[in-house]
Amino acid sequence: MVANFASAGPAALAKRRAEGTDPPHTKEARRKQGLRAAISMYENAEWERLHTSQDLQLDFLQDIQPALQCSPLSKIMDATGLSLRYSSLIRRGLKIPHRRHWAKLAQLVPGRAQLSLTRGGITPLVAPTHVATLDSRAVES
Repeated sequence: MVANFASAGPAALAKRRAEGTDPPHTKEARRKQGLRAAISMYENAEWERLHTSQDLQLDFLQDIQPALQCSPLSKIMDATGLSLRYSSLIRRGLKIPHRRHWAKLAQLVPGRAQLSLTRGGITPLVAPTHVATLDSRAVES
């Protein structure tokens, strides 16, 4: 059943392309893609304006991404507002999201404190007994 579902979408798109209609490349689809890209660029620029390069002392691939491998894609999508495809690439370590998403993604890390990005790195909002703070990063002990 899952195999049928997984192939249904690409097969339907291939059929539409063969018929001369390519849904992701219509004028309306391109307009929506452009609008989403413009909003994302604005949100990234606004985040950069409000945060200095010193605000974030993390390595995403080391500090957050490994734990996301256990997170459902729906949780990553809900936390960031990013697409299923991009969320999948993030979870697999093939893409690094903009830093404005890191605090929300860090909160998805199972078994860790809820985290907030602050000047100087991550600080725990709630520090369970199995979490220790080291170099202003929350790590499992």
